[in-house]
Amino acid sequence: MLLPTNPVVPVNQLGSIVHKDNSKIEPANTVVHIVLLEFADGIKTEAIRPLCDAFVKLKDTCIHPNTKKPYINSLKGGYDNSIESLTHGYTHAFVLEFSNLGDRDYYVNTDPSHQSFKKLLKDGGLANVTVIDFTNGVY
Repeated sequence: MLLPTNPVVPVNQLGSIVHKDNSKIEPANTVVHIVLLEFADGIKTEAIRPLCDAFVKLKDTCIHPNTKKPYINSLKGGYDNSIESLTHGYTHAFVLEFSNLGDRDYYVNTDPSHQSFKKLLKDGGLANVTVIDFTNGVY
């Protein structure tokens, strides 16, 4: 898939997206990583809660190999409360933001904390996962 080389978004001289009403300025190249989780039938809430807590803690435990500092810009998650009945079995959603594609790629492919967490999740009753990523402002 080819990505636009020059996406049409308002960007200031610092390389940040500026919303039309100037209400928010954000880095233009941030990568958003959305994770939807479905747990196996019969998995109790008491077993799911520690897995979700461990997911959120990745924001602090995933350390960049060069800077030796946490590199996930933000990480939010929770239990579905939609009224649309369009979850297709997914019950939990998490949204992570990275500064760039390199950080996202390291997280997905290499980060030891994330690799351990994926095994924990699988062993904890994960039935299905869907992930979608996008670069902010690239349509």
